[in-house]
Amino acid sequence: MTIPVIIFDLDETLTDRSSFTGFLLFGAWRTHWMRPILLPLWVFAMLGYKAGLYDRGQLKQFGLRLMLGRAGLARLDILGPQFANRLIRHVQPGARALWDAAGAAGYRRVIATAAIASYAGPLGAALGADAVVATSVASDGTLVGGNCYAQRKLERVQQWLSAEGLGRSDIHVIAASDSFTDAPLLNWADQALFVTRRAATAKRAKGCGWLPADFGQANPDLARIIRGSPPQ
Repeated sequence: MTIPVIIFDLDETLTDRSSFTGFLLFGAWRTHWMRPILLPLWVFAMLGYKAGLYDRGQLKQFGLRLMLGRAGLARLDILGPQFANRLIRHVQPGARALWDAAGAAGYRRVIATAAIASYAGPLGAALGADAVVATSVASDGTLVGGNCYAQRKLERVQQWLSAEGLGRSDIHVIAASDSFTDAPLLNWADQALFVTRRAATAKRAKGCGWLPADFGQANPDLARIIRGSPPQ
């Protein structure tokens, strides 16, 4: 019997915004009142990433160490759930409707994200996720196992399936993401949803064989995917 699985990216897919910079500011304020003044350095670091000076994992490690410091990194187990309580308010209506429909239909619901596990995990728990595949952070800001991004994200999902005793032939997968960097995961899935409101991006996604979806509003038609028929 094939087991149905649905996998959601987090930032701008399940939620309506990116989360990492917000978490850095959230943690900085709660670590020391002076730490937010370091925000311009983080902005310059992001520009350096855009210029190709380092990769996303290195950028993320720098941001954690810069904005949280040792004291904040030592409190990730406290700061993460607190931030998740705020982030859950930003779950998109369309994503929530599809998430709930999948749960009612017996799907295993998974969040697979490059966001850090400190808040992605508690958010997933609050939503009733069966698993959260995310970036783990050590107490010194090191990304344990690297950044859960692009091809590595797919590999981490496959590792979770293996730990569950499931092979690819055992499952039927729906995957949803707003990012073309998730192409490895979307192409691996049986059905892929590309989350966008932009016509040009939707056209590009269609060219990749992915179904464009607007999660900004609850769309009952998307539930047809869960029932095994295409939306109209």
